[in-house]
Amino acid sequence: MGAPEYRVLSADDYYCPDEAGEDVPAIAWNKLYHKSLFDTLRYPVGKLHEDEFTTYLAVYRAGKVAVTREPLYAYYQNPVGIMLSKWTPRKLHILEATENQIAFARENSNQRLLKKAVRQYIYSTYEQIGFAKQWDNPGRGRLLKTLRKKLREGLRQGKEFDLFPLCRELFWVYEEAYPMKPFWWLYGKLGRREERQE
Repeated sequence: MGAPEYRVLSADDYYCPDEAGEDVPAIAWNKLYHKSLFDTLRYPVGKLHEDEFTTYLAVYRAGKVAVTREPLYAYYQNPVGIMLSKWTPRKLHILEATENQIAFARENSNQRLLKKAVRQYIYSTYEQIGFAKQWDNPGRGRLLKTLRKKLREGLRQGKEFDLFPLCRELFWVYEEAYPMKPFWWLYGKLGRREERQE
């Protein structure tokens, strides 16, 4: 067996492909890393979604990534692993990790990473709201209020890239962000506000 065929991509082209490209998940398990990337970089202790905290940093430290479709090692999927366990607020670590990615992108003026991170933040927050609604705990109402505030902030940041424009097809995200308001009220109110700002 010879060396696998591969191609070399920049950090941006790998981690933030254009619309036609295949999105790269932050998962750690389908990647091989040079050990020097972890001279100072560490997975955070006690965090779920620890790869979301670290993979983008490793990719951008490397600067370039070799990509192949060849299976270079085996991976065992744990049927009772942490990610398949019952939802708890610890699963919200995904939002903290994405907030870190947004901050990193802004600090480095990286618009491609920023767009990807903001999009992920909106989808992840929306998804976490769905899980939190099922959480049987007296703190559920307070948590949902906090998550909806985060969703509204994500939508505000998304305007920078015209992500999730206010329209009928995307009403689901706005009704979750503003649950006390019917969509057409929101459309009229927020739409008029945007017209005034232009």
